[in-house]
Amino acid sequence: MGKKKFVTILMALALVFSAFVLVMNQKELSAEECRLIRVYGEPGGQITFGLEPPIVNIRSGACLVWVNLARDQEIKVIFEEGKVCKDVTTAPVGFQRDAKNCYVTNYIPFGATSSLLFEKEGTYDYIALAGKTRVKGKVIVRMPSK
Repeated sequence: MGKKKFVTILMALALVFSAFVLVMNQKELSAEECRLIRVYGEPGGQITFGLEPPIVNIRSGACLVWVNLARDQEIKVIFEEGKVCKDVTTAPVGFQRDAKNCYVTNYIPFGATSSLLFEKEGTYDYIALAGKTRVKGKVIVRMPSK
C-alpha cells in the first residue's frame, strides 16, 4: 500500500472518529419526555367526554401530546391565555392563535394528535371542547431537579 493511500485512510478514520465523539457529546435538543393526554368519549344519546389525566405534572422541556380517542367527535384544545402559553412553549403541532389571542388547535379528528413542548415553569389551564361539551384540564410545569 502506498504512502498516499495510507495517509488518506488514516485521515478518513480520524474524521469518522471525530464526528462520532462530537455527536456523542452533543446535548439532545428534543424533548426529554413526552406525556400523552387521552381525550376520550363515547357516542350515544349523551356523550361521555373527558381527559385522562385532567391534571398533568411535567418537567420543563417535556412535551404534551393530546390524542383524540373520542369516536365520532372532533375535539379542540384551547389555552385561553394564549399569549402566555405561546411565550412558554415551543414546537407547536396543530396549535395557532385565534382572533382573541387564544392558543387553540385545529379540530382534531378521531385518532389524530396535537402537541406542545413546555419550556418554562408555571400552571397553564386549558379547555377541551367536543361539540358543546367542555372539560377543563391543567398543565403544571416544574423545573427539572438537578
